[in-house]
Amino acid sequence: MGIEPLNDINAARFLQQAQFSSTKAEIEDLKSIGISRWLNEQFSMPIEITGYNWLLKEGHNTKKNQYSDRPGDWMAWQQLLSSKDTLRKRMALALSETMVLSTIGLSLPHPSFAAAAYWDLLNKHAFGSFRDLLKSITLNIGMGAYLDLRHSRRANDSGRRPDENYAREVMQLFTIGLVELNLDGTPKLRNGKPIETYNQETVTNIARALTGWTVDNRSNVDKSDTYVEFTRNPMINIRSRHDTRSASFFGVTVPEGTSGEQALDIVIDTLFNHPNVGPFISKQIIQRLVTSNPSPNYVRRVATIFNSDNKGERGNLKSVLEAILTDKEARILPDIYEPTIGKVREPMVRLIQWVHTFSNRQSESGEWMVSTTSSRKWFLNQSPLRAPSVFNFFDMDYTPNTDAFIDNGMVAPELQLHNVTSTVGYINHIKRVIEKGIFYGFIETVIEIAPDYRTEMKLYDQPEELVDHLNLILCGGQMSSKTIGLIRFALKELTDNSPDWKEDRIHLAIFMTMVSPDYLVQK
Repeated sequence: MGIEPLNDINAARFLQQAQFSSTKAEIEDLKSIGISRWLNEQFSMPIEITGYNWLLKEGHNTKKNQYSDRPGDWMAWQQLLSSKDTLRKRMALALSETMVLSTIGLSLPHPSFAAAAYWDLLNKHAFGSFRDLLKSITLNIGMGAYLDLRHSRRANDSGRRPDENYAREVMQLFTIGLVELNLDGTPKLRNGKPIETYNQETVTNIARALTGWTVDNRSNVDKSDTYVEFTRNPMINIRSRHDTRSASFFGVTVPEGTSGEQALDIVIDTLFNHPNVGPFISKQIIQRLVTSNPSPNYVRRVATIFNSDNKGERGNLKSVLEAILTDKEARILPDIYEPTIGKVREPMVRLIQWVHTFSNRQSESGEWMVSTTSSRKWFLNQSPLRAPSVFNFFDMDYTPNTDAFIDNGMVAPELQLHNVTSTVGYINHIKRVIEKGIFYGFIETVIEIAPDYRTEMKLYDQPEELVDHLNLILCGGQMSSKTIGLIRFALKELTDNSPDWKEDRIHLAIFMTMVSPDYLVQK
């Protein structure tokens, strides 16, 4: 499994794929215990506090915050920036971009609690059964509101039809995709053309089988404005609203008269066992963690584990994640493998990495009031649980309109976030963060997460060693000699003419690293 014994670069690359940072302490720990033990320790690590319970502890179930989604931002950042179960959080973040629920346009009271309840499901099932995850998100009231499964009713004589939104997206985005796939993720062809996985009749029939679901308010005793329990209660089926006509899809039939609960299980089992699910889901998780352009063989190896791991279990996400991170294509160094390996680091992952690497990962106020970073002009053009639509922040098959990508059939999903405005926004924001820290809410005079550069300050008068240090902990040792030379030259030009020249050297070194192509592309 992997390359062992590990050296600094191998360890740093693994950590940056599996979690959000690779500090010197984390590198030494991984080298001392190895990848297998590190994974097992992370798999067995408990969740410290759920997002829902954190919001409750902070008192956000108040009338003032009843319709506010801002506490949802604070919850997401608290979970991503401070939690110790970093592998689970990295996987949950990847799943949140595959099976998307966004607080944008979430029409529920207490949308922050609804988002937290959904986030908690992703965490709960991150190392578990994909089938259990699929059923849980289907019954989640946040998802029910987001994709309109809540209140979807049987057809009637007045022309009402079951809502088809969730039926369509659960296939297109959450399970099987638009075209039939080989085990290696490549499209199956008929007469030279891809074969569609489903048609309108499939959507109509699945929508019919999924009628009758609604919010579970049965525990709402006091009817107060602080009641939030409904946001994490699975939806319940109302018999009179469920369409009991038979429904057929993918060679399976829901018999006439089947209850809503039984119909749901038939839909979930049918989608879960579809041959597309293994390659479709495996490839997307590979893209979020390791490389945008995994080889067909890499996808095939992981999809094979998805279909049946060493215990014969289908859809075991723990086995899938282990297969992704220990695969030879993830572990072999890029310079002796393929120059196309790697991925663009997502903007929000860059910010999370800065916090994990250069702070004590604590909220100065205790409130974790880190606001949305969605603005492309001022921040990152991305913020956790704030995708602009169910199609995520970017398309998994996005190809930049340049010859290098088009001629080589390559994709770069994260580059869909990048334009002139967002690039300048990131540069300005990360410069401000490096120099000052992360501000409290939108108050640009109060620091919520403060920098801690004590380790780096020991190297302020050693530019060569400082750049080598940042190359390892931020870039996984993949910085080019040209970039190393440019940063070293700039640091040597910054001397004691300024009263803060020591701190300025550290800020400049980190800034130049975090805006360099060598950092922005994770190898």
